[in-house]
This record gives sequence, structure tokens and C-alpha cells, in this order.
Amino acid sequence: MARARVIELRRVKGVCVALPVAWRVRRALHRDPDLPQLLRSLERGPSTRCACDPRELAWTARAALHVLGVRDRGCVPAAMTLYALLSRQGKAATYVSGVRRLNGELDGHAWVEILGVPVAEGNLSGFREQFRFDNSHSA
Repeated sequence: MARARVIELRRVKGVCVALPVAWRVRRALHRDPDLPQLLRSLERGPSTRCACDPRELAWTARAALHVLGVRDRGCVPAAMTLYALLSRQGKAATYVSGVRRLNGELDGHAWVEILGVPVAEGNLSGFREQFRFDNSHSA
């Protein structure tokens, strides 16, 4: 019971740290059509250095966006928020977006990779990469 409470408190703290980043992502998406410039701008900001599993950080990014009202089909802001959080931790991260045909229609998706491995993603088969942006951090 106590361990579960500590984990929940840690998650709440993580969401509180991620909220300003998620807010900045939402605002930037409405203002800046230059995707590389937008992603570069998200790399800068207060450090969120903590020993955090990238999958947990992905959950935190989605939870922060949920608090801000982003619900379904929020993969772009979620990927950008995760990209920003990882970049600010000094981790190598890559923002990727792609499309696939699903039931005769185009389906777009955005995700983050670390060293070529998608973070907290399900099945990405069939997606054709359209855009890739690496941060300036080395592995």
C-alpha cells in the first residue's frame, strides 16, 4: 500500500513537471508552422533531469496533455512533449512521423525513438516515414 502511494506521488510530481512543457507544445503547434524550428525550440528550457524510464516519461507526457484537454489522436503533441522532456534530460531522441493506409484511408502517426527504437509504441508496421528530426545530444 505504501509503495503504491509512493509510486502514485512520483507520477503526480512527474505530471506537474511535464505540464509546462506540454502547455508550451500546445501553444507552439498553433503558432509555428516550421517543424524543425519548433522542435529545436522545445529542446531548450529547464532541465527535467531525473532517473526516469522513457516509457514512464511517455506516460507522463500523455497524462500532462490529458490534463490540458488533449484526448484522442494526440500523438503529435504527445511525441513532441516526450521529445522535449528527453532532450532536456540530455538523452538522444528522435521525433518521427509517418503515414500508412488503413482501410483505404491515410492514417498519420508521430512517435519518438531512442537509438532507433520506438518509445512506448504499439504496432508501427506499415507506417512510411515522412519526417525525422534528431536532437543534438549524443547517445
